Amino acid sequence: MKGKKVILITLGISLAVGLFLSFNNLLQNIWDRFVIKTNFNLFMPWSSKVVWIWSQGEDPNIPYTRFVYHWKQDNKPRQAQLKVSCLGRYQLFINNQSVYHGPCFAIPPKIYFDSIDLRNYIHIGENQISIICNYLNLPIHEYAFYPEPGLLVGGEISDGLIKRNFADHRLWRSAPMKNIQNGEKIAQNAGFVEINDLSTQNALLPTSKSIIKFDYAIYPRPIPLLTYQLIVPKQIPDSLFDLGRFAVGYLRLRTNFRSGCSIKLTWGVGVNKDNAFQPNFNQIDQLKIPAGKVIWEQFSRRAGRYIQIEKNNCVGDFDLELNGVSMPFNEAKLPIFDQEIDQKIYQISANTLKNNIQDHFEDSVDRERAMYLGDTLAMSKCLISDGNNFDLIKEMISQFAQSQRQDGSFPSMTPSGIKQFIPSYSLQWAALLDLYLSKTNDKEFAQEMYVVLRGLINWAKNHESENGFLYNKQNSADWWSFIDWTPFDESYEFSTSLQLWYFRALVSAGNIVSLIGESNDEYINRANLLKQNLIRYSFDNKTGLFSDSFDEENRSKGGLIINALAGKFNVFPSQIENNKALDYFVENFITDSPFSETWIIDWLVKTKQYDLALDTIQTYWGGMINDGATSVYETYRPGTPMAIGTYSHSHAWGCGPVYLYKNILDKNSAMETLLDY
Repeated sequence: MKGKKVILITLGISLAVGLFLSFNNLLQNIWDRFVIKTNFNLFMPWSSKVVWIWSQGEDPNIPYTRFVYHWKQDNKPRQAQLKVSCLGRYQLFINNQSVYHGPCFAIPPKIYFDSIDLRNYIHIGENQISIICNYLNLPIHEYAFYPEPGLLVGGEISDGLIKRNFADHRLWRSAPMKNIQNGEKIAQNAGFVEINDLSTQNALLPTSKSIIKFDYAIYPRPIPLLTYQLIVPKQIPDSLFDLGRFAVGYLRLRTNFRSGCSIKLTWGVGVNKDNAFQPNFNQIDQLKIPAGKVIWEQFSRRAGRYIQIEKNNCVGDFDLELNGVSMPFNEAKLPIFDQEIDQKIYQISANTLKNNIQDHFEDSVDRERAMYLGDTLAMSKCLISDGNNFDLIKEMISQFAQSQRQDGSFPSMTPSGIKQFIPSYSLQWAALLDLYLSKTNDKEFAQEMYVVLRGLINWAKNHESENGFLYNKQNSADWWSFIDWTPFDESYEFSTSLQLWYFRALVSAGNIVSLIGESNDEYINRANLLKQNLIRYSFDNKTGLFSDSFDEENRSKGGLIINALAGKFNVFPSQIENNKALDYFVENFITDSPFSETWIIDWLVKTKQYDLALDTIQTYWGGMINDGATSVYETYRPGTPMAIGTYSHSHAWGCGPVYLYKNILDKNSAMETLLDY
């Protein structure tokens, strides 16, 4: 009897649970249909929630996906904020107006979201939010590789008691976009040409699906939103448009053609002496445009000074604008110059800095958009030239700290989907942290970064020779001994430039641990020993120069860059030898890139050679201007044209005149300490 009762009770419970679940699912389906149809939900506790969504019609071969949220607004909203991010690039439209491009990329597993205030774009009546997300299933320089797509949404519209929440996948409709395609790559490991058919209608949008991504930690972006400035180009002959300067942003094209036609948009850096247009990498976008009034706001960011428009069977009117984009920061005031060339040099240096400060410190805005450690140190010196912008620099230091490799070194760039290692750049992280702390005295941050610093110095120690020289001890395949694009004599095992950056890192480590109240004897003693061994093995008493490379028995020739670094880091045996080296190179203080050329000027200014420093700046950066530059090149040697399509035409590692002029004009400038880094 007892066995039958147990069976009956079990069956009864199972039936009750089944009926309850079925009824619950029925109610849930009815509620979901009601929510989708009326766009009404009451999940008020979700005001701070964000959710991951994606298209149910997912097609991995279609890189662009569109998401739409539609609602009717009865009153002017008190609050209206959208939280959004994407595992790739996104473009946000509100009521068919392009509002923002994002996101700000973090180091996985972190994900940053942007918070966009919608109040100025919402009107009474029908409203629509549209987000285009571009997911690339491949590694590129600009941001980390994500193995699967996702759009993060959240936030709400509040009319007081009534709140409309964006964190509900049922209210978002989405579908892959078949009218936008990726063409060829702009450059290696960079973005793609955009091919856009505006005459094709995309498929109807089904409801989005909710996806779960437990592996990501979600944070609000730690730096301000980017700002936009409208630039109207001037039309010049041969279908060319001149922006007046090298600019970065998103094109907006308004057309009113009599019939459908096609347009090709090519970005360029200039027009040569033969009036031939000079394209800037493969930034060539193609549009198919229908008849009538059309407004196209580009998804992909572009950069250059000139835009060439080639129309095919297009009859009618069109207008072209650029939404220039950059990070807001405190820009240094333009100094008063006696010579016009100095003002032009300062302006192109400041313009390059402004263009390249985006969501991170980009090396080249017209190509890979990566944040390299060496570039970040160079740009930070320019940002600090007015004694400000420390929050931006602190965030970039933190991003590299978060990307530290297990052995204590750093990748050459971050966030990035490309694995690359440059040992001299790893060492420059210590100098970057030291530079920031020397201006802020931020002891709390110094303490936070101490464990990261220890990891870096331990990595270096593990790669030392018996005499304390840093080298590729394990013959690692990913060890790129890059210092600068200027050629070096690397005949021997030890690179002097790498030892000099190691010396600078040890000095910086001593400064940092001293700030947090720890003894710096270990680092100062190691720095002094390294200096003594460099003088013993790398310094040639006959020539009075440090060699490019050496071993215990041999030395190569001594180049300009090596000796400039030795001079700015105070490594020469005495000031007499330092001055002799300056005299040796006095007829030619020119290198192959503005990156290293800045070190040369640092050396000259530090030794009070102000007139010579000014003359060298005018020769080098002035030479770029004479060759038509409105932004600082990645590589350059006066008298030698830069190869088009090989190196970047906007490289902020050459922004040095922004702070160097201050030291030259004000011979006792408080910014003189920048010369030491």
